[in-house]
Amino acid sequence: MKTEGNKIWKGLSGISFVLTTVFLGLGLDKMFNYNSGECYPYEYHNAYVGGDAYNYIINGNYATGFFVLGSMFALMGIGFITLYYLSKIVDGQSKALAGLQAGSKAEQPICTDSQDAGLTATEEMNGLEGEH
Repeated sequence: MKTEGNKIWKGLSGISFVLTTVFLGLGLDKMFNYNSGECYPYEYHNAYVGGDAYNYIINGNYATGFFVLGSMFALMGIGFITLYYLSKIVDGQSKALAGLQAGSKAEQPICTDSQDAGLTATEEMNGLEGEH
């Protein structure tokens, strides 16, 4: 059928899983890396307002959003893998069907003269007589 369609599903699933790891990493960063900058060298990391509790609430909401995005892309990746395998199955079935159709055309009875009227193409090539 379409091998480029199979490649697209594989590529999309790979991209989805990469995005899953990115968003999960961002969510973990929001949860575990917090510095309010109260001590020297006053470097702020994931601090937005003056109170620690407010920053924890904000970071918790950001982390939840990133985890939801990561979960969404993981489910999309699983869906793309499923579509990849389904397209491979359909591709294999269409090739098998095409092979059956080509094989059935070669086995149709041929009539060269009245004596050989019941022979298939394979039987005539092998010199075998069919049942009359």
